[in-house]
Amino acid sequence: MGHLYPLIVENERKFGEYAALNYEGRNFTNTELNSESRRLAAALSNMAIVHGDRVLIHLPNCPEVWVTYLASCRFGTVVIPTMAVLTAEELKYLLTDSGAKVVLTNLELAPKILSIRDQCTELAHILVVDGALEGTTDYRQLLAATAEEFEGTAGDPEDLAALIYTSGTTGKPKGVMLTHKNFYTQAQISYDLYVAKGEDGRLNTMLMPLPLSHIYGLYVTVTTLLMGNTMVMMRRFEPQQALELIKENQVRIVPSVPTMLINMLAVPDAPSYCGSVVQWDCGGSPLPVEVLEQVQDKLGGVVTEGWGMSEATGPVANVTRDIVQKKGSVGPPMSGIDVRVVDASGNDVPVGKTGEFLARGDTLMKGYWNLPEKTAEALAGGWLHTGDMGYQDEDQYCYIVDRKDDLIIRGGENISPRDIEEVLYRHPAVQEAAAVGKPDPVYGQKVSAYVVLKANSKASEAELQDFCREHLARFKVPEEIFFAQSLPKNSLGKILKSELN
Repeated sequence: MGHLYPLIVENERKFGEYAALNYEGRNFTNTELNSESRRLAAALSNMAIVHGDRVLIHLPNCPEVWVTYLASCRFGTVVIPTMAVLTAEELKYLLTDSGAKVVLTNLELAPKILSIRDQCTELAHILVVDGALEGTTDYRQLLAATAEEFEGTAGDPEDLAALIYTSGTTGKPKGVMLTHKNFYTQAQISYDLYVAKGEDGRLNTMLMPLPLSHIYGLYVTVTTLLMGNTMVMMRRFEPQQALELIKENQVRIVPSVPTMLINMLAVPDAPSYCGSVVQWDCGGSPLPVEVLEQVQDKLGGVVTEGWGMSEATGPVANVTRDIVQKKGSVGPPMSGIDVRVVDASGNDVPVGKTGEFLARGDTLMKGYWNLPEKTAEALAGGWLHTGDMGYQDEDQYCYIVDRKDDLIIRGGENISPRDIEEVLYRHPAVQEAAAVGKPDPVYGQKVSAYVVLKANSKASEAELQDFCREHLARFKVPEEIFFAQSLPKNSLGKILKSELN
């Protein structure tokens, strides 16, 4: 085992036909989705696409995204999920770097692909899921004309399953090479994250507000093959709609990022929609303790915070519903994943002391696409160097302080932005907050903060600075606070601090 194809076969054998996906009010059974994936795999074969070829997906969440993943599991192609907001220039880089031969997109987004097609020499086919433009192929007509179905077979677990391009905040995006074994292993260990002991996973209806273009949404979706449950997929997250879908479908599990939880909390009468929820799984970026407590107190259920990355096919550590929750912790390492905390010289640090997290296990990437030097650096000594700073306690629970690159160094003092953000979130007028370091001629960096206030709330810079002084050492208090209507975020809702500097 270790390949994804047997998971699909076992899903149908074990659970029979059931509503695997609910999208915009329509149920799609696992049998329907698998049949379409077999026809898509056959169509790709007829177009001279072969095992190992790359297929780029440029779509918002929709059933065709999941079908393409299923087809790739059968056929051995490598999927490249992308965010719908990418520009033509950004897409050109991904297409040329990966050498993708096929793009799946829709009528709205297809013109971007067509505008760069001549510059992407490997690109052979553009499939449009909701029609066709000149120079493209109608996905539905293609499948209708494909009589045969490609069943597939289990390949080598070390074969690539996906290329996940990182955000590229420190240069060009890097293609994270993830194998079938990576996803298979992550699904196995994530099953225990979503299905408590003695539970029937089929009953755990799950909301999917996360983009499947991100590793978080992708590994959770793969895990549903093991659960046999219904996934309620949103085209894109909108807080009111998310709450309505939770109530309408009696959703029990909600994978999310902090921004989503903050926005749902801000909806009037939000608690009245959430009576069925038993678990709010949260990752993507640090979750302020104040937000965690508000979710559990107002919306009910348990918040299971985790920490991971594309290079690890998802979470490295995660709280589960059946272990002790420690506020501020992302939980112990996932089963089968080893973790170390090291200093700048690579030496293990004592319990409770901050250093860089390293991780090792079968979920770790094969490397970066066409970047052997960066691969060797990231996987030096057989450990993934995560770039995340934090510590472990005596029970091996992990605490993430900040990204290595996000630390503010003021006059030689290392300041964690999270320490400042946690305090700002405790102020009753603050909805969102982000702390960053800005250049300073005397201290090297100064502490700056950006704040979004709650609707109908007021607070001045001086008031928030006074509030910070009550809870923080003087050198950590923001020297300037900027008020904004919103903070820049990526498609997952993670605040882009690089755009605040």
